[in-house]
Amino acid sequence: MLAAERDQRILTLARRDGRVVTTGLARELGISEITARRAINNLAAAGLLVRVHGGATLPGRLATPADGSITGLVVPTSDYYYAKVIAGAESVAAQLGTRLVLGVTHYDRETEQERVRRLVGLGVRGVVVATSTYEPTATDTGAWLDSLEVPVVLMERSITYPQTAREYDTVRTDHAHGGVVAVRHLAALGHRSIGLALRRETPTAAFLTSGYRDTVEALGLDGDAPFRALPDLGRDPAGADVVLNLFLDDCLAAGTRAAIVHVDAHASRLVELATARGLRVPEDLSIVAYDDEVAAFSMVPLTAVAPPKQAVGAAAMRLLQSRVQSLADGSELPVQHLSLLPGLAVRSSTTTYRR
Repeated sequence: MLAAERDQRILTLARRDGRVVTTGLARELGISEITARRAINNLAAAGLLVRVHGGATLPGRLATPADGSITGLVVPTSDYYYAKVIAGAESVAAQLGTRLVLGVTHYDRETEQERVRRLVGLGVRGVVVATSTYEPTATDTGAWLDSLEVPVVLMERSITYPQTAREYDTVRTDHAHGGVVAVRHLAALGHRSIGLALRRETPTAAFLTSGYRDTVEALGLDGDAPFRALPDLGRDPAGADVVLNLFLDDCLAAGTRAAIVHVDAHASRLVELATARGLRVPEDLSIVAYDDEVAAFSMVPLTAVAPPKQAVGAAAMRLLQSRVQSLADGSELPVQHLSLLPGLAVRSSTTTYRR
């Protein structure tokens, strides 16, 4: 069971029963009490649970809202990256006393519009949307957003004039800063050449690349370090292996002893491929993963840039609440664009550069 799936199960049980008990949770999920306690502590640190003796409770009561209010949340997927985003939104919805209704679009624009129409038909008071289209030139998506007659908060997206006539509250992760964090960590360990391998077609890639390049230049590092665009590991595992091996070849040829790999599943596979070739991680190659879903479970636990996913979902719900309240009482509220910074989880995959 992946950590994200486990956390979702824990939150579901907490909502069902009002609390979770560490010993019962271990039996229910088939995990050790130590793992259950650690998971509860992580969820409590994220504000999704409140620690009590022997377990945890929800931070707010999850009763059916007395006023029957409904809030919409529309996301491209409900797993991996967005599972924790959804959990963060759910926690705030519970505190606010509104029922959260989820729509999943699978990155399809027609499905997205159908999901939002359905939510509007249910009478939602507003919608938080991570649009299926994330290009900054998304004119069609901008026109569609402008046509909606309910308050909208954009999450992990930034669509603005001239693509939209209106301005929207937004909350997103500053992935460029994530690139900065990764490069600075490796540079502080003495690495002067830092390779980059990433899933180029994702909305994160362009920002990560920008932060990486700006920091490499600012620190006077090797601007010609190896770079590779990676295939989707889930859809094309053989192709991903080919490109990751080519990336290893590039690093060995260039004398590059450090790499940033997006996403963490690819970074974990890179550890396996490097080890199979007789390379040691981190002694021969330090690796920083971008994203922290499975990084801790790699053959060598991966140092990872960790986007604040739960905080993004929670902040988006609070932004929507503020917007709904301002419309209800007629108060003036400036449009807000929130940018949340990723953190860095340092584990065993990075070390000081030694010639």
